[in-house]
Amino acid sequence: MTPAIADGAAILEIEEDAAQEAHLHPDFGAGLMIPGRNSTAVDLRAVPLRLLAEREAPTLPPSAGWCGTSKMAWFHRPFAFAVGVNALQNGDGVLAWLAGNDRWRRDDGGFYTADVMSVEKLDPPALCARLFNAEGRSGLERAASMLFGEQLKLHGPVVAHRMTPPQGIGIHSDAPQPDEETHRLVVLLADGWSRPQGGHFVLLERDSPMSARTIIPHRHNTAIAFRLTGQSFHAVTTLTSGRRFSIVASFRPA
Repeated sequence: MTPAIADGAAILEIEEDAAQEAHLHPDFGAGLMIPGRNSTAVDLRAVPLRLLAEREAPTLPPSAGWCGTSKMAWFHRPFAFAVGVNALQNGDGVLAWLAGNDRWRRDDGGFYTADVMSVEKLDPPALCARLFNAEGRSGLERAASMLFGEQLKLHGPVVAHRMTPPQGIGIHSDAPQPDEETHRLVVLLADGWSRPQGGHFVLLERDSPMSARTIIPHRHNTAIAFRLTGQSFHAVTTLTSGRRFSIVASFRPA
């Protein structure tokens, strides 16, 4: 019998099922499709994986700016990553601003397609501007440095992503080349999201759906952070409905 998944579960640890019998819970519906090569997709429900454990990410203390993200909790399966809920004090306002913006441009990276924009080149409402102006960027760098335990600086602009059906992000590692970003912070934003809508963050041991080890269901105002290496394989499952928003910040050693 497939175990039920708690509604509030923020992190689902999974593993390959040697018996080839157990499968992930059907609550996700068609929301566990990982985009593949040549316009193909793999449904994680059809892969012999089973739920190993549920972890609840901590709710971060209310704080102005980016301070709360420095207190995210670390997990280590399949590689070190941090997660925290209630990442931004004005997460609802940021979502409303992004949802009503028309400055998006299409970005096709080969293994993904999404609409993107640099938030620093826009004129956000006052409550959002404090996150992305010069002072906000400095606060973001301080929070990331505290979280990762090393002095970091932003690499490139802070950007927003918008994904719509049937967009998703295929398995990749973002392994850094010289002078490229080495650390990543993502804040997920959603309005009344449900699991069958997809857009879930998946962490893997290698470039194979069979190696999926953690699923972080898309959840409003949840932050995810990790170091970029040749082994930091991750993906985002294909959207079936709605619009998925996120804020993405990249860093490198100062």
